[in-house]
Amino acid sequence: MKDRYNRTIDYMRISITDRCNYHCVYCNPDKFKFLSHNDILRYEEILDICKVAVKLGIVNFKVTGGEPTVRKGYLSFLRQLKQLEGVRQVTLTTNGLLLDARTMD
Repeated sequence: MKDRYNRTIDYMRISITDRCNYHCVYCNPDKFKFLSHNDILRYEEILDICKVAVKLGIVNFKVTGGEPTVRKGYLSFLRQLKQLEGVRQVTLTTNGLLLDARTMD
């Protein structure tokens, strides 16, 4: 995919939650209202979008949040995203607090 300046775009950032396990200003500014669970995409819907993105030349994905490790099922989602045909790289932006050796398989 090319932008209007003819630069190749092969990267997509995916925010899977607006929630965080810290209470800093970055994720939780004053009077910030979190989205309801019904108002965020299900993992299946995000994967459908990623499949279309791959067809357009997006091969690298960065999964973010808030803090993505607070959303249930994020590891399964990462595995499924990595298994999509054509995906080259999947990275995770995290504060690392909820990671341990068991999640790094």
